[in-house]
Amino acid sequence: MDLKQEGFFRELPYGDPDGDSLQQAVGKPSDCDIEKIVSYLSAGHILAVAPGLSRDVLSKERDVIGSLSVMTDGTYAWPNDLIYYLRKYNVRISDDFRAHMQQANWTVPPVDVQTINF
Repeated sequence: MDLKQEGFFRELPYGDPDGDSLQQAVGKPSDCDIEKIVSYLSAGHILAVAPGLSRDVLSKERDVIGSLSVMTDGTYAWPNDLIYYLRKYNVRISDDFRAHMQQANWTVPPVDVQTINF
């Protein structure tokens, strides 16, 4: 099973060079359901954990966000620091991802992460 990616902004060290811009996504909320989105993202299944720390690439001080992991719901994959960028900078997520979460009634389904290609 291949995953759709969300939040792998090109400015991030692990980001997709051809992906969306984090700077352009700032302050462009996709809707007013931010707490539902944050809750959904937080409930994702851990797919991978990276050594080291994730830092805020938009901050001059490059504040530490925390350890980096990649989360999934079996359809999408996202870095866990997407939650930080949503809360601090109100970044926009794709309409498709938002619709996917809403269709799931804001509940992450059970997933066997061993069957996922990432």
